[in-house]
Amino acid sequence: MNERMAQRKRTTLLLGLLLMISAQAQPARLKSSQKPHALSASSAPQLRKSDATEFAALAAIEKAVEEKRCRLRVPGAALVIVKDDRIIMLKGFGLRDVERRLPVTPETLFSIASCTKTFTALVTVISADEGKLSLDDSPKKFLPYFQLRDPEADAQVTLRDLLSHRTGVQAGSEAEEIWYPQNSREAAIKIGMQAKPTAKFRERFGYSNVMYLAAGEAIAKAQQTSWEELIASRIFNPLGMTASNFSIEAMQQAADFSNGYSGFRESSANCGRAYGLSKFAGSPKAHNWLRRGIRWCYQKSVR
Repeated sequence: MNERMAQRKRTTLLLGLLLMISAQAQPARLKSSQKPHALSASSAPQLRKSDATEFAALAAIEKAVEEKRCRLRVPGAALVIVKDDRIIMLKGFGLRDVERRLPVTPETLFSIASCTKTFTALVTVISADEGKLSLDDSPKKFLPYFQLRDPEADAQVTLRDLLSHRTGVQAGSEAEEIWYPQNSREAAIKIGMQAKPTAKFRERFGYSNVMYLAAGEAIAKAQQTSWEELIASRIFNPLGMTASNFSIEAMQQAADFSNGYSGFRESSANCGRAYGLSKFAGSPKAHNWLRRGIRWCYQKSVR
């Protein structure tokens, strides 16, 4: 369990840095016609070199990130810092391919794992604004097979509960076969719903991948499309996130993408590869890159 938690922390380091730092920078609101500036990793610090205090701060951040990356044995990461509607640092750290010694760049595609749950939450709210659904609708309205093991939860559960991780079903309590590759999304949801609750309904937060999987499928049904098409048409395309995609196969067609590693040791070339399961939408494993991903952060900051 400790190793699993450590792997999760390493996997989410990339977008965690991107989201937290860009949010704390509190950029000014962008006009709809404006796009974030694109700077190279090497040129970004030079922008404010005349400001000795800021330049020193950026250098300290860069040093701290690299030291932390090495200490946690993270093969590669990417970082963007936005201040006053301007990118002041855009940089890759470490390696995207350990065996071939290829460096991370601002264009490197990463699997962003559960950070993609925010995409699912956003399209749910968009769908509610359009009158396609209500956050207080039962998932059963869109997924007739939806049935939780706890009768009370099953009778009262809403899409809002799924998105808030308060159904009582928690990650780790589901049967292991839920993630078998041969399972369809519907099969995975059915298996996950029969997990023994770890808490009473709406009693406390309990992180659940399968409930987001169900939410993603329900929203897609409400919009009469697929989850992938919904995310692409409502988020990726409007924000110009042209390289973002939903599968390992699509990611590997790019010239610059990051391998996933488990049990990483920089001194060893025999690292175990770790990849997400692309077909499990809603609790997805989308792939994004830093220079375009910052547009997603801007969009979140002005909402």
